[in-house]
Amino acid sequence: MRSRIMDIISFIIKEVLDGKDLLETETEIVESLMDQGYSLEEINSAFDWLFSLITKGMVKKGIKPTTSKRILHHLERLKLSSQAYGLLIKMQESGLITFAQQEEIIEQALTSGEEVGPEEIKRIAGQVVFGNSYHKWEGDLD
Repeated sequence: MRSRIMDIISFIIKEVLDGKDLLETETEIVESLMDQGYSLEEINSAFDWLFSLITKGMVKKGIKPTTSKRILHHLERLKLSSQAYGLLIKMQESGLITFAQQEEIIEQALTSGEEVGPEEIKRIAGQVVFGNSYHKWEGDLD
């Protein structure tokens, strides 16, 4: 299994060196790897290893990561529309929600029976941040 993960890492690095933005093409990369016969567990392990290397390299050089991007798990991507995830990123980057609140919103969205869109994300975010008084806050996102 270790050699398979190293093969995945090599593939990801090649994609990045070819100029692809890892955050923008992550879904495409994962799908391509799955088409090649790799499991989601192997792919996640490779991504985790790569990100830990990047973080360790930054710490050794005295660079503190200032922002982080939450990459959705494959199952989370199936539940959240791209517009809903974009809204979550916008809320987190603008300081409307914390990283912990973003995680809670994603967790609650996953319990929904259907795909979650931006309106549902607004409702969940409002409840997470303000409880039942979310209607006062909801207009700030439009």
